[in-house]
Amino acid sequence: MISYLDHVVMLTPTSPTVLLPIIPSGPPLANAPVHANSSSSAIAATGPGGAKPKQSAALIVYPTMLLLVADAFRQRVPRTDHVKDGMKYRNVFNGPEAVDRITHIIKMTDRNLVLLFTRALDVQKFFHEVTYDHRLRDSIVELYEFRMIWERGVGTGAVAEVEEESRLPSGVFTLLVDCYGPTCSRDQLCYSIVCPWHLEQQEMDCYGPLCLQEAS
Repeated sequence: MISYLDHVVMLTPTSPTVLLPIIPSGPPLANAPVHANSSSSAIAATGPGGAKPKQSAALIVYPTMLLLVADAFRQRVPRTDHVKDGMKYRNVFNGPEAVDRITHIIKMTDRNLVLLFTRALDVQKFFHEVTYDHRLRDSIVELYEFRMIWERGVGTGAVAEVEEESRLPSGVFTLLVDCYGPTCSRDQLCYSIVCPWHLEQQEMDCYGPLCLQEAS
């Protein structure tokens, strides 16, 4: 069974520098810009359904960084009151609302891939199902909420339950990573054998492992 973190490279305080095999060189990940010379469909990985995922429109944040996407998601996802199994839950959202918002943020058209990305946030307990029964599902009957903490008001001393804003998921969603070679572009590829654009070009030229397997 494939874990939702199989495609996530974790960033930890004890490991400030992360070396990824598909990132031979380039600027720090946290400040990584979107390449101007990259095509919106320049992604080597394929979605869970086998089709190549596609990006559209301008990116809100760099889509491979879970921390950046999570912060944008929390600012944009609508929270309302819902009733489930006779219980009223405040400031929650359902599965499709979560997937739709992540789709808007990372500009992906493959909903299965977006669901996989959203579950990578869920598995780090960024949010959870209101009854803690299961991971994120793309269903309107499933409700989710962000982590909550008890906080004492300044001056009043009153204690209230509020959303925890200081803790965000960390890691890199490798299925969406472009090549970070400073001179690499789709028209002039770098020499790294693990460059995602290079691997994509191999498949297009029918020299990749899939083509060789079919030929044999």
